[in-house]
Amino acid sequence: MIQSNIANANTPGYARQEQTLVAMPFDPNTQLSGGVAAGPVVSSRSEYLEQNVRTQQSLLGYAQQRASDLSHVQQIFDLSSVSTSTGSSNDLSGALSNFFNSFSQLSMNPNDATERQSVIDAAQQAAQRFNQSAGAITQVENNADSQTASTVQTINGYLKQIAALNQQYAADFHASQDAGLDAQMHAALENLSTLVNFSTIQSGNGQVNVYLNGETPLVVGSNEYALSADFSSPQTAILDSQGNNVASEITGGKLAAY
Repeated sequence: MIQSNIANANTPGYARQEQTLVAMPFDPNTQLSGGVAAGPVVSSRSEYLEQNVRTQQSLLGYAQQRASDLSHVQQIFDLSSVSTSTGSSNDLSGALSNFFNSFSQLSMNPNDATERQSVIDAAQQAAQRFNQSAGAITQVENNADSQTASTVQTINGYLKQIAALNQQYAADFHASQDAGLDAQMHAALENLSTLVNFSTIQSGNGQVNVYLNGETPLVVGSNEYALSADFSSPQTAILDSQGNNVASEITGGKLAAY
């Protein structure tokens, strides 16, 4: 047991195991010599703490992905690049500043053909920047759609892995004592928590049932219920295995950020 703990110190999901000892009966009259024997193996894992870790992983995944996506939008409307003295910039805010400044110049000399042309040029530049910003926002949207579809596929992969592990638990009565299966299960659950929020119910034989927001089943026993993404409407829909939109139940993880 000590050797196993040392060898798996860096194994994802592994928890230290402890070998308990039980007293053997001592009765010289019946030739029972006493001593100790190996008892059940006890895991140091706390499911309560594991759930807390997964909750924090879900919140972290959401925050990191949202910050990453919004940073691309922020670049489109970067106010820090505007010159305070001239209002010049290559982005939308600078183009609007130039447009309003050109009207101020024209108001002082309305009949000046040069100032009139400056207003027209500034208006064309502002329109161009609007079009460029709209195109950039569309690109961000398209990227989010692509990443959403990829994330849903990754989630379904973890659901399939968890269901397969549950099948191994069901096939072997002693599998609940298998530290390797336990490590694989909890590593898969932790990886899944960075992508989407969920709750779990663990049975006595080691199987783990996974539910989206405590309501929609994702894994029950050896059966997984895959999610899918629907982009046919302006608001992305996440569908469960029955075709119901469960987007409102997704509040954490990268999928919620997308």
